[in-house]
Amino acid sequence: MHARFTIGVIAGFSWFTLAFEARGAESPGPDFPTSSPGSRTALSSREITVRLPDGQNVRIGGKTGELIAEGYSSLRGRATSSSMVPISQWAIGIHRNKPYDKAISSFTAALQANPDRNIAFFIYSLRAGAYLGTGQLEKALVDSGASIQLNPKYAPAYYYRGIVYSRTAKRDKAISDYTAAIELNPGYTDAYLNRGVEYSNERKYKLALRDATMAIRLNPKYADAYHNRGNYYAEIGEFDKAIADYSEAIRLHPRAMTFHGRAEAYEDAEKFDKAIADYNRVIRITPKDSYDYAVRASAYSSKGNYKQAASDLEKAVQLSPDNASAVGSLAWLKATCPEASLRNGKEAIRMSMRACELMKWKEPAAIFTLAAAYAETGDFEQAVKYQTQAMNMKSAYGPVRKELRERLALYQDHKPWRSKRLSAR
Repeated sequence: MHARFTIGVIAGFSWFTLAFEARGAESPGPDFPTSSPGSRTALSSREITVRLPDGQNVRIGGKTGELIAEGYSSLRGRATSSSMVPISQWAIGIHRNKPYDKAISSFTAALQANPDRNIAFFIYSLRAGAYLGTGQLEKALVDSGASIQLNPKYAPAYYYRGIVYSRTAKRDKAISDYTAAIELNPGYTDAYLNRGVEYSNERKYKLALRDATMAIRLNPKYADAYHNRGNYYAEIGEFDKAIADYSEAIRLHPRAMTFHGRAEAYEDAEKFDKAIADYNRVIRITPKDSYDYAVRASAYSSKGNYKQAASDLEKAVQLSPDNASAVGSLAWLKATCPEASLRNGKEAIRMSMRACELMKWKEPAAIFTLAAAYAETGDFEQAVKYQTQAMNMKSAYGPVRKELRERLALYQDHKPWRSKRLSAR
């Protein structure tokens, strides 16, 4: 199976729209008066209506209402589907920007106006979301907790706190909060999407598939749910279903990461031409991403087109000299390629040494490559040394595979290793 690096998507801040504009049973929030059918004028009114979870309406006037409206106005342009946050961004947060900072200022002032608890819970929740937008997770955690304490029946507060836990890898707590949000609001589409991501991180793919499917059932045009379900199907080896879901996600919202996911699924299904076509689309969208060239090289190599694979790996290393995976892959090709014209033992040693250094000599694959490189130059003593060293390392690969023992035996017999020649397909 192809080594998967496709990112999932966690829903972020579409809740601002949901909170202020009723949409089915989604999130309760303030309604702004309209000057004409279908329009909303946030700043022209000093009075708004907050619909509470129990169905009651609370009207907010004066300065507090105006401040809430100002905060919402700052965020409204940010609350789009483009605010969905890929998993790969969780660790770094989201950059500070003026709309979020202005919203935080407005919501803080609204809280300082001493609203009663029937209003304060809602403002805390909004400010928690704004803090999420700036990456201030601790403050988002405090505010979402304050909202829950004031109103334990407000689903969005659990959802926002769940996002904080997702970003800090506290999966059990994230799942618990997303579940609470769903129990309070069974139509909470984004909570299903995010809980599915957490289940997939725990390799509970049956549960992840269930949640992604529920998100699709609630919103058949939810591209992120199709994308994530495609990931889950690919992880369990159901590549045709994965390809179908990626294709639907692309139809609804074409993005590089979904083309990438479908390319990996095509490659796993040994449909290499289709995989390469999708990697081509990814590279057109992100032409300076080293990783994209490296994965396309894998597809070319699987197809038996070693010359193009070498070209892509060289491009990947050129774009990112510290990309240890690309450096190591190019070293492996130069050490073991079935086509003699592409082998270069001395270059393979140099590059595999570099890969080992980048990985701090903790990655067995890089050391196996170094062993193969020495074997290509005829230095079988060093080849045996490094092959043995790598085989004795504790790693995530499990027991020593038969192929690794076969390589060691070849080096001991003073013979180099050659990758299996693949015919062009």
